[in-house]
Amino acid sequence: MKKILALSFITLLCSLTSVHADQQHKSFREAKLNMVEIFRRLEAPKTLYCGCSIKFPRRGGYMPDLESCGYHSDKNARNAKRIEAEHIMPAWEFGHKRSCWLRGHRKNCEHTDTEFQQMHADLHNLYPAIGEVNSDRNNYSFTDKLSDDNYYRDFTSNRKVKNYSRHKINGYGHCEMVIDRTREEAMPPVRARGIIARAYLYMSSRYNISMSKEKQQLFQKWNKMYAPDKNECLRNSMIRKIQGHDNPFVSRGCRF
Repeated sequence: MKKILALSFITLLCSLTSVHADQQHKSFREAKLNMVEIFRRLEAPKTLYCGCSIKFPRRGGYMPDLESCGYHSDKNARNAKRIEAEHIMPAWEFGHKRSCWLRGHRKNCEHTDTEFQQMHADLHNLYPAIGEVNSDRNNYSFTDKLSDDNYYRDFTSNRKVKNYSRHKINGYGHCEMVIDRTREEAMPPVRARGIIARAYLYMSSRYNISMSKEKQQLFQKWNKMYAPDKNECLRNSMIRKIQGHDNPFVSRGCRF
């Protein structure tokens, strides 16, 4: 059985486009195309934050199965019905201090800065997410200290009232993603925390991106608490075949 699994895994890797070890994607568009093929090969793949099953229509691409995770959009947003490539470490975080960004923001960096292009298209930092959640998360920092209570008790009427004053979002049905616009923070569900932590630790290490002591401690904690599962390990290996290098923070937790 082990030999069969190993051969199947090798077959998957060989079917992906390989590059020389010191090469990387030159465009975000190319990376997004590879994402579809990677997740098509995973076992019951799901979106990052809400854990919705991913469907692969015949016309190509992929889309979320919202019913599979009980997702509901309070805003009936169009982008709730599509998958977007989420930069776990946002482009703003690794780009806003660069000279290209100061001259012309993200678009300028995409066209003029080679290192930014590599970071922007790095598959280890990209993961499918429901478009609405991806948009709402914005560039907000991750935390595990937000309350998921989106209501407060009105002592006059003794009724629970929507907590609009704090601009907190928890309106995705059964999806447990919590976003606080006032604090500019996002609290991801437990299922996503290990993936998020290892992407951040990887980006910081590979591209020498500084993180606050508080962030480092949070992601180190999540990395230890939430080990990579089979799909995360397979994804890491397929990305290594494409980009020429792995995410060592994932590899350390994988056993084949």
